[in-house]
Amino acid sequence: MRILVFHSVLAKFLGEVCRVLQDAHPDVVLHGIVTGHSFQRRVKEGAARWESLNSFSDVLRDHSLNEPYDCGFLQAMEAQYGNPNLYLFAHGDWFVKDYPHQRMLKFLELAFRFLLNEWDTAQPDAVVAEGIDCTLSHILYAIAKKNDVPYILPAAGRFPGRTSFIRNPQDRWEKAEILFREYLSDGIPDANRAQAEAYLKNMRCDGPVITDLVRVNRHRVVRAEDLSYLSEIVSLNNEDHLDYTVSSPWAAIRQRLGRVYRSRYSYQRIFHPADANDRFMIFPLHVQPEATTLTLAPFYVDQPALIANIAKALPVGYQLYVKEHVMAVGRRSLNEYKRIMAISNVKVIHPDVNVRELIKQSAGVCTITGTMGWEALVYGKPAVTFGRPFYDACGLTYPVKEIQSLPSLLQNALHNHYPNETHLLAWAAAALTATYACQIGYEKVSPAAAWSKINVRAFSEFLYEEVCDSVLPVRSK
Repeated sequence: MRILVFHSVLAKFLGEVCRVLQDAHPDVVLHGIVTGHSFQRRVKEGAARWESLNSFSDVLRDHSLNEPYDCGFLQAMEAQYGNPNLYLFAHGDWFVKDYPHQRMLKFLELAFRFLLNEWDTAQPDAVVAEGIDCTLSHILYAIAKKNDVPYILPAAGRFPGRTSFIRNPQDRWEKAEILFREYLSDGIPDANRAQAEAYLKNMRCDGPVITDLVRVNRHRVVRAEDLSYLSEIVSLNNEDHLDYTVSSPWAAIRQRLGRVYRSRYSYQRIFHPADANDRFMIFPLHVQPEATTLTLAPFYVDQPALIANIAKALPVGYQLYVKEHVMAVGRRSLNEYKRIMAISNVKVIHPDVNVRELIKQSAGVCTITGTMGWEALVYGKPAVTFGRPFYDACGLTYPVKEIQSLPSLLQNALHNHYPNETHLLAWAAAALTATYACQIGYEKVSPAAAWSKINVRAFSEFLYEEVCDSVLPVRSK
């Protein structure tokens, strides 16, 4: 079995996973792709046997982004792989989205040529990638889909201590959706029902705990880990300054100082406590740039503009509470906050407010793709969604298909919503059954348990199971 693995922020973790997987299944042939040499080094630390492990930065070393782009080639790629166009591939990338037009198109051209060559070399039976959240991963997914090759993504979060594996760029949990329909028609097996009931009870008693990641205090100007991070940035630039995902040391210093200033300013002048006398809906701000908007909802990346639309669509007497994400404090520009604060029936809420109590006091949640919508459903509140989050499949949300329909949709959600415990329990059971008891290991922010030998071994076996489940049906066609 031939597997092509696209590594980026999970390079160290997936490098270890691939070694364990290959030790258990020697027939697995591995090919790898990375954006730069530092990721290449991290992958090699895992000591798996790689037939090839090539870096896109080597392409950027041989070709300048200032060279003229081949428009005819890009048009051919768009016709073959665009589905429907290539600008979405570029604007779904944290870095490429801000490139000047000519450099953006040249980047697309070089990325296509690199990945098509890697595809011809690997001839994979399956692709394993960390997400569909950058230009290279968007293109690689399009190539895999065109060739009818499974593209498997491990997805963290949502259910603590568990990992889902999906095969699409919309964050749809395909296995959970199938099980959900079965559970509604045939009933939930007793063991799965008990697991789902325990999960919902825990959520309602102890409050939402959605992520395994460790929170970082960003309010101090200088922390020991900041100095370590700066040293790492210097080292990464010396190792491979053409990795387009690596910031310069000066940019890192500016970002850190700006984040501290904005954080302190925000806590002093922008964030406010909730008022028990208010009638309100909640809008949780997404961290940006992030795949939750760039990829899953590319036409809603201007969150202040969306907040203005929600505010004007609310019934009289309701306010919109805008809650900042705890991981985004200091990252967002003050101008964004000013745009939000200028809306008369909007209040920016303190990021450290108790989420459980806030949801319980609210009339409901409006979200793009955030998990707070799922938390709202758990507490029997309506959830209005603008993107298409994974929990939309439970049929209890209010998806916004046209912005013009928002006022009437909000009226319906606020005045005619009735919790459906049967659907909620079936979806929770399906989601828990379709996920695996293992964690993804992110450097610096994942707990130690994610890096344990037991977790890495379990993750590798679950991944192999998913690959086999995907490859065998394709081979049998």
